[in-house]
Amino acid sequence: MKIVRTQFGIHILKIVDQSKNVKKVQVGTLVKKVEPSSNTDQMYYSKASEFAGLNNSYAKFIEAANSQGLNVMFAQSVKPLDKNILDIQNAREVVKWAYGANEKDVSNVMKIGKKYIVAVVEDVKEKGYADMNDIREELKIEVRKQKKAEELSNELAEKMKNNSSISNLASSVSAQVQSTASVRFTNNSVAGLGFEPKVVAAAFALEEGKISEPVVGNNGVYVVSVTSVSQPSDVEAIKSREQTMMDRNYQRRVNYMAIEALKERANITDNRVKFF
Repeated sequence: MKIVRTQFGIHILKIVDQSKNVKKVQVGTLVKKVEPSSNTDQMYYSKASEFAGLNNSYAKFIEAANSQGLNVMFAQSVKPLDKNILDIQNAREVVKWAYGANEKDVSNVMKIGKKYIVAVVEDVKEKGYADMNDIREELKIEVRKQKKAEELSNELAEKMKNNSSISNLASSVSAQVQSTASVRFTNNSVAGLGFEPKVVAAAFALEEGKISEPVVGNNGVYVVSVTSVSQPSDVEAIKSREQTMMDRNYQRRVNYMAIEALKERANITDNRVKFF
């Protein structure tokens, strides 16, 4: 028995059991934040200034960066009111400079946070439809995706002639059957598949036990089978709730679209990029 006084009062303690003594180590950690000195900061500012001064054209900029082993970061489609560029936070100064510069211009040194940045305008895209050369690779990827989906869809349609069940069809194309519960018409996504509104629509167009035609979705080609359908217990309550949600959504859209229509009719030019 022992009397112990603490900030919470007086306690009477008695040890009724004790584990075996084991050697233990207590570790203390000392953390000291390392900050660059003013000399180091000035040294890197001088290097950045020298780089910007000597390489005041796009060609010189790229050549010097490559020869010095510097990491050139390319940011695509920078918008006028963007706040961040890639992993650079609070980069409004860079964005403002870019929108006031010409194509291939090189900036002076800008300090963003703890970084010194020298920027260059690689390309300026005019408002309107994109130039074919700018989106050629994206189009190639999309066309290949569509052609592959078409081939898979035709293959599945052919296999379905000799396979009446979805499990047999899956085996014939070395695929797996994936089950998903609680698919709702109001959801555009399917668990395990992602954003697939066409798959959801196909499922709700089927009768129980039937198999759909091949469905070309965003992430693949699917064949859907409905195993069971659950009817809502209170249709009127659900209908009322959905109607209320739709009304609220339309109200928000109407307010937004009205303001946008007024902006368009007023022919407003947004110059906030020059000031913020």
